[in-house]
Formats: sequence, C-alpha cells, structure tokens
Amino acid sequence: MADDRIVSPGYRSCAARRHYPMCTGCYPCEPRMATTSDNGEVASTGFVNDWQAGKTLPQCNRHMLETEAYCDVIFRSENPDILIHAHRYILVSRSCVLHATLSDNLAVKSEVTIPAESSDAFTFKQFLVYLYTDSTVIDTDNASSLLYLSRKYSVTKLEDMCLDFFNTEKIPMTNTPEEHKTSSNVNWQARMSLSQCNMHMLNTEDGCDVTFLVGSEHHVIKAHRYVLISRSCVFDALLSDDPATSSDVSVPDMTPDHFQQFLIYLYTDDTSLDSDNATVLLHAARKYAVTLLEGKCLQFLQRNLSVDNACGVLDIAYRYEYKELFEAALLFVKGQGQRCLQSQGFLMLSKELVDQIILSSDLIAFNHVVFHALDRWSEFECQRQGREITKKSKKAVLGRTLEKMTFNLDSSLVQELRAARMLSHVQGEQYRCRSDGSKADLFSQFECLNILENTSSESQMIDKAPKKTEDVLTPCYQTSDRRYKTTRYCYTYYGFSDAILFRCNKKISLHGFQLYGPLRGSANYDVITNILGNNDISLPASVLDCSCVVNDNEEVFDVMYKAAVAIKAGVWYTLVVKILGPDSRAGYGGNIQVHCPDGVVLDFRNSERSKNGTSVTVGQIPALVYSLG
Repeated sequence: MADDRIVSPGYRSCAARRHYPMCTGCYPCEPRMATTSDNGEVASTGFVNDWQAGKTLPQCNRHMLETEAYCDVIFRSENPDILIHAHRYILVSRSCVLHATLSDNLAVKSEVTIPAESSDAFTFKQFLVYLYTDSTVIDTDNASSLLYLSRKYSVTKLEDMCLDFFNTEKIPMTNTPEEHKTSSNVNWQARMSLSQCNMHMLNTEDGCDVTFLVGSEHHVIKAHRYVLISRSCVFDALLSDDPATSSDVSVPDMTPDHFQQFLIYLYTDDTSLDSDNATVLLHAARKYAVTLLEGKCLQFLQRNLSVDNACGVLDIAYRYEYKELFEAALLFVKGQGQRCLQSQGFLMLSKELVDQIILSSDLIAFNHVVFHALDRWSEFECQRQGREITKKSKKAVLGRTLEKMTFNLDSSLVQELRAARMLSHVQGEQYRCRSDGSKADLFSQFECLNILENTSSESQMIDKAPKKTEDVLTPCYQTSDRRYKTTRYCYTYYGFSDAILFRCNKKISLHGFQLYGPLRGSANYDVITNILGNNDISLPASVLDCSCVVNDNEEVFDVMYKAAVAIKAGVWYTLVVKILGPDSRAGYGGNIQVHCPDGVVLDFRNSERSKNGTSVTVGQIPALVYSLG
C-alpha cells in the first residue's frame, strides 16, 4: 500500500493548484523548502536539519560518513575500542569484494575486521573517504597502506592513483599484495567513478529498498534509501524509520520519465535539462529541497525562454517568488505578446498574472490578439471553476480587466466606436471600454470591438488590385536600392520595434518593404507593421500582421501590403516594424539618401520609435518596394 506520509507534512490548501497542473497539493507549502536565491545563496528550509542544502554528491556522502548517520556496517580494528562505521550501499557499490562480503539482507548490520596490513584506523578511514567521494589524501605515510587496501578490495581507480604517486615521488613500494584478479562481469565497479557506480546501482536496481509509485498509473520506480536521505532533507524525514521496513512512496504529480531524470540527478549530480522537463524538475527540486538542482533549473529557464514555455515559467516564478526569473519571463511574455498570448501556457495563468500582462503599457500585441486571448482564458477559467460557459460567467471571471484595459486604435475605428458610446478617451490614441452607463455590458462591447477590429484589419488587407484579364494589366513595382553598404550577422529580436523615418521626392505607391532573413537555414518570422504619417496616425492599409516563411538561400525577403499605401512627395513618414523570430542578418554602413534609377530619391532619418536597434547606419529595413504615382 502506498505510503501517504508524503502528503501530510505541512499540507494546506493551495489556490495555485487551480492554475498549475503539477501542483496537486501533495507537497508541503509551509514551511518552505530549501531554495536558491537569485544571487546563488542557499535559503533556509522549514526543516530542523537541512544539512543537504547546497551540497554536491561527494559532500553529502562525506557528511554521512563523518556523522555516521544511518550507518549499517561496522569495521573493527585490532584495538577493540576503535570502531569505524560505514554504509553498506557505498561499500557494495564501490567494491566487488565488499559487494560479495555484504550481499546478504541490507537490513542486517554487518561487522568487518580491518586488515592488520592497513596500518591504522586513520588510514582505513582515508580509504573509506575515497569510496564516498572519489578523492582522498595520498602522502608518503599512507600511500603503501592505501595501495594495499585498493588491491585487497579491488578499487582499481584508487590503485591507479597510488601507483601514480609512487612513480611521481619515486618511492619504492613495500607490503603490497598483487593486483586482485576478478572477472569483469563480477567487478563491474572497476575504474568506475562514484556517479557511474551510482547509476549502475540505480539501473540494475541492485539492493533497492524504496519503491516509488509514480504518476496516475502508479508506475513502479525503485531506488536506494541511502542515496535519497543523503541528498534531500525531505526524504531524510520521510524515510528515517526502521530500515528493515520497505517503503512505498507515492509521487502522483510527475511522469515516470521526469521522476527518473530527477533521481539521476540525486545519484550523479547531473541530469539532462531541456524545454520539456526544466519546469517539472524545478518543481521537484523545490518539493524535495534539492537546492543545487533548483539553481541549475533556474539558470536554464532564464537562458532558454521561448514562446512555448514563457507563460509556464512566469507562473512558477511567481508562485515560488523567484524574482529575477519572474522579471525575465514577464519581459519576454510582454515583448513576444503577439505569440505568447496565443500559447497554451497563457490559459494556465492565474487572474493576477493575466492582469499583469494584459494591463501592461508595454505589451506588444494587436488588440484583436489580446481580446481573443482573454476570451479563451475566460472560458478555461470557467471550466476550472466548474462554471457554465456563458457571457455572464466569463464576465465574472474577468472581473474589471476589460474595464481597465487601454486600446491603441487606428483612427478609422475610433469614430465609429465612440459614436456607439463604446469607448472613452484616455490619452493620445489610447481608449477604454465605457463603463459609465448603468446598463453597460462590457463583455458585449469587448466582443463588438473584437469583431470591428478584425473586420477593419481584414478590409484593410483586401487586395484591391484588378484581376488579370486580357484588357487589364497587373500594376508593376520595383525595389529600391538597399540603403546599407554591407551585411553583418546576428541581429536579435527582443520584442521591441524597429523603425526608420523616410521621405520621397516624388509621389509613390508603397507596396511593401524588405527585411533581412535568418543567419542559416529556413525560418519563420511574424511581422507586425504600420506606417505613421502626420500627427502619428497610421495610414490606411499600412497596418499588417503576417507570418513570413523564409528559405535558407534568401538574404532578404519581401513583406507586402494587401493594398498599396499612398506616399506623398516631401512628407516624412515613420515605418514601424515589430519582428518576432530567430536571429537574422543585419545591414551595416547605411546611407542617409538612396537614388533609384527612375529618379526616385529616398531620404532616411533615425526614428525615436526604434527600440530594437535599427537606425540610419545599422539594422533592418534595407529597402522599400514601390511604384510611381
């Protein structure tokens, strides 16, 4: 029967469980587990004895040896007053001789006599230190005795170390037996490191005395009590009963693969972190107070934020109060809002985090994307709360979020929406849904605003060019010369705008512009763009949200409007582009003026709206696509 001790210490109801699938309430929320702070320091845990916090595998083993905690083997010397205590697990995992000697029931204490040839108890203790840590002090006083012990117990790596010492120091070897000859099948420990021996014990389930029932289907994974209690104060508390009693421990909140990766870290100080398991292993490290793994996961997540994982990382950083990770994830989500709001992770966020993202003034996303994300989130939240999905229930879970939202709207929408008394002006181009009427239905306004903006965006992107017939020709256009002299590499997108001011000496129709492509291979870029004219108002048909697939042989690619944008002669315009995608090439050595063969002259200036690095001299937007007239 599964042991339920894992669900009892400090358990309390946790509101975050609704929003975080892994949070099943099966771990102690109070007191807090050992944690690693942003500066790398180890915070204290709620356990009285959390000596494992911040220690590596060898350090944990050394502590177990020195404190004699849970020892089950006694070595006796010729002096009856001298006893050396050790752990059967370490002995059988590091020496085939000791494995054969101590291969009886693990619950029975064993006594072993220290060989008289080992000189003294202190030297034998140094031999044990090597077994526990893969290192020990070798000097002229103990080298012969350590060589003797390494050969007697067939510890070949220590033997090699002693022989190297003798060769280096040019000391004659005395009182040493011949190398212990064993079958390679029996002596699997030969020349294995501490972590390699541990992995062999885990993989073969040799001497396992703890059974984990993992996941919803209670998948059986076996492990060793010694390793668990030496690496985690939580396991120390759970498994400190009589070692003769076998323990079954339930782990319902992890998959078998993820829990196996967690165990591998406990056994080796190493595990494979990737975008699939990093948040799960962070949860496990937090749950079982494995602070060094916690630190590795935090570092990995902060360096590997992506559209797919950013919302999940934001959630776990918020709940566990990882300030630095939280700030990095929030900045990423807002900067990549166009795609992050459409991710599955956004639906799992709490209301507090949704508001923090949606109500942020620096969220980069089109209004209709924000509206759609809120609509999806409200439906998921209704399901989590067991509510029927209706307008009323969605409005209830959203609270005042819609009322607090500000929208940056094109002028073409504002007049119609304000006439319908749906909007109130905030400042500049920012508006809010009206809520001053006693019967104002904010959710209906939200839906109408969503529909109107989508309709407007679609109408702006309708291709108004005449269809090809025998009598009508498709209008032709050309690409201006590139304004950069050379191309350089590695231009990164952080979710901020690239922008440039431009002016033309003639009236033209702007059909699009060019952007630099990826450094290597094919890539997909999401492009959000508009052109600002006088009074910083977007020009009709210049608002575009599109996805561009770029082949690996394309240095630049075209971003084309659905309808031509009229550009007047002698007027300054601002072309603003938000690019979401992998690192790309970039231009260098730009010109402030470009002369085209048809007499068109383009002037360029730096724009204060460019926050990602594009300027007259470096960056993106190398050329414009236009036709005369």
